[in-house]
Amino acid sequence: MGPGIANLLNIAQALEPGFTRNEAAGMRYGDFKKRVAEIVIARLEGVQSLYRKVTADPSYIDSVLTRGRDHVTPLAEETIRRAKLAMGLYV
Repeated sequence: MGPGIANLLNIAQALEPGFTRNEAAGMRYGDFKKRVAEIVIARLEGVQSLYRKVTADPSYIDSVLTRGRDHVTPLAEETIRRAKLAMGLYV
């Protein structure tokens, strides 16, 4: 088995654990590549759907970033305060 076939087999098995080497053995190279492409597309369908949903509404991304900023700012400020105190910058 060449490295290209082995790579395609690894991809197929990683994304569809039930896919076996025996299943691939009966396929021509072009058919095998198409089958692996179908497996990848099927596996990414949920991610692509979520991506389209998130990018369709820019205000959603802004709201997530704002919530994140509001959550971490007090933590970061406390960390900076403690670091400055440890360095003797605060009395």
